[in-house]
Amino acid sequence: MINLFDSYNQNSWDLHYSLLVSGYKQPSIALNDDGFLPYDVTSPYLFFTDFAAVSGRPLYFNELRLPPYWEIRTDRNQAGIWDLGRQRGRIRFFQTDSQRVIKEVDWLDDRKERRLTDCYNRVGFRFSQISYNTSGQPVLRSYFDRNNQEVLLENYITGNLILNYQQQVFIFKNKLEFWLFYLEAAQFNLDRIFYNSLGHPFLLAQSLQHSGEDVLFWQENSVTALSDNMKKLFHQNSRSTKIAVQHSAVYQKLQQSLTETEASLTDYLGFLYPFKRENQGRSQVLIVTYSDQLQDLTALVTNLPEVSFHIAAPTEMSSKLLAYKKYANVRLYPRVDQSRLSQLYQACDFYLDINHGREVPAALRRAFENKMIIFAFSQTAHNHRYIAPNHRFQTAEELLFVFLQVLAHPPIIPSLLKKQYEGADLATVQDYQKFIG
Repeated sequence: MINLFDSYNQNSWDLHYSLLVSGYKQPSIALNDDGFLPYDVTSPYLFFTDFAAVSGRPLYFNELRLPPYWEIRTDRNQAGIWDLGRQRGRIRFFQTDSQRVIKEVDWLDDRKERRLTDCYNRVGFRFSQISYNTSGQPVLRSYFDRNNQEVLLENYITGNLILNYQQQVFIFKNKLEFWLFYLEAAQFNLDRIFYNSLGHPFLLAQSLQHSGEDVLFWQENSVTALSDNMKKLFHQNSRSTKIAVQHSAVYQKLQQSLTETEASLTDYLGFLYPFKRENQGRSQVLIVTYSDQLQDLTALVTNLPEVSFHIAAPTEMSSKLLAYKKYANVRLYPRVDQSRLSQLYQACDFYLDINHGREVPAALRRAFENKMIIFAFSQTAHNHRYIAPNHRFQTAEELLFVFLQVLAHPPIIPSLLKKQYEGADLATVQDYQKFIG
């Protein structure tokens, strides 16, 4: 039995966590690998390069080897490699925090066009290199082992892959052939496959030559019509497959378009979440933002004098935001580090998603995991998954009305959190065990 993911994104993490907590601890495989997979997730590339057996830490930007007199000029998000007045490369960090760990290095030609990208992994090695043609299109990708020996070459133009494995050379027409070879070489038990995509994982499961009992965890946020692959799953499936639809609204809509036989193969099953603590109802509000455009902040601060507003930014703050220091109930945290930010998530029981512009990575998710009540404006809400529909407001007056109700009647907090959980499709261990068996 295995878990099979296309990429290990947030949805994959949530499913993996839900399965682990529910007692399903089979190996997890990501078909695509950016070099920073968790240690309990493997991939074809980790297997053949043997980096799964290598320990270490990521490479920091100042550890990158450069020719004499070249230098690195950096900010919090990326860095440039310069040879006097000429830019030779760009460094992209794995995380946009103060650690500045290298994920990719683009090497530029004299026209400042990208010609090569070196990809680094979680243990500080260059594990892959992508080459580009003069039009900027990727042409070839090589994968290396710890000794910098090429193990795998992928041709983006032809789709072919060439693998050096156990002193033999194997040629594959496409990735599907390569992945099938990998599953056989790694000797996984394939009697059951849990996957969350009707893309590559579905095609791979359907290409196996023996029977099995699989589960598709369908994580689409919307449904208009059944895809061809979904129809195949219902009517031309070579392996017995149950379907868990992981979003309630999608499940309800899907049921309207299914036959009785098709509906019998599907059920609704949400997620488990790693909640950190209980909400204590404290009058402490957190806002995490890159932007100084915080909708109706003045109205909220002045109408809620008994509430402390903690505003944190990973970057410097503008004079507009710094001007809020004049309010006794406002605390500002420019260039906040991760340690201080974690303390703020522990200390606050309300989160306001009222900043325009992009979300600070995982800001809402962290608030949700800390069981903070999340309020937002419809115009500023960044991730509806974590914000209950009736917690997204059109005006400051609406938000203030609900907030004042909560402050006056703290016992309603559990009911507000319940609405938040329902919107995020919260499930239980028993739900998983009942569905999977």
